[in-house]
Amino acid sequence: MWDSSRMNRHQLTFLRNLREHPHGLPLEEWPSTTVLRRWMRRPRFRMAVKSLAKTFQTQTDLLLSGSAARAAMMLQVILSGEGCSGAGVTSGAILANAQQLTVLTRLVRASHRRQYEKRIKPVKRLLRIAAETKPDDGAITPVDASRNGSD
Repeated sequence: MWDSSRMNRHQLTFLRNLREHPHGLPLEEWPSTTVLRRWMRRPRFRMAVKSLAKTFQTQTDLLLSGSAARAAMMLQVILSGEGCSGAGVTSGAILANAQQLTVLTRLVRASHRRQYEKRIKPVKRLLRIAAETKPDDGAITPVDASRNGSD
């Protein structure tokens, strides 16, 4: 008897190709929109796609962190004038490396922004939930409790 919670061979092949393709799956290897929509209704397939997305996200975070660390080291070398015969870096050297400095700075900023958003996103969600919920009429909030104790 067929277990409907299992994935079929087309779904498994698609997920395997998606996982193993180094630069993303070419358009001709994607299923049609209606087929993908039908597949996404199945809990097992949806769970596998979420797991794959989480794996890609982790890989991206690791690669970005490593690249940002290397970029920060390169910025340090360029701006400190290491390897130059003199004290510090000249404005001419900065202008000569302006494009490289811009790219390296953007990479470090992107990494910092991503780290910030990972930390702040759960907090924003909790604040939104707290703002949407209304306290009971007779409930004592922590602010009220502290006022009652000080009187």
